[in-house]
Amino acid sequence: MGFDTHDYTAGKADWIAEGWETERAADSPRQARDELDRDVQTCAPTDTVAEVTAMVESSGLVVVVNTDRIVLGAIRSRHLQDAPEGSTAEEVMQPGPATVRPFEVLAPLLERMAKAHVTEMIVSTSEGRLLGVVRLPAS
Repeated sequence: MGFDTHDYTAGKADWIAEGWETERAADSPRQARDELDRDVQTCAPTDTVAEVTAMVESSGLVVVVNTDRIVLGAIRSRHLQDAPEGSTAEEVMQPGPATVRPFEVLAPLLERMAKAHVTEMIVSTSEGRLLGVVRLPAS
């Protein structure tokens, strides 16, 4: 017939956790994936602080990922303040930052972020692959 078919055996929850589209009821609550900013600054763990500094200054957050885009850490300006010259991203990053899945209900997520004074939350798959960031709206 000229095409390949594949069975997705991991299940619906995993499908949604991957950030893939699903049909939802019109009255279903908004989810993290609905406000996902996929244009996130990233760097490799071996990148130097000098390379990362400009990215942090422009965006406020740089996510450290490996070649498969698995989240390894996060860098914010406070992580760069006392970084010795020649340091790498891996040496200054916050390892294992908090992440949420794309199906997280948005309103409670934003409430938790505001209460914790967190301006952005990393969104990843269940395997830890970066999908993007949800940002707290400016008040």
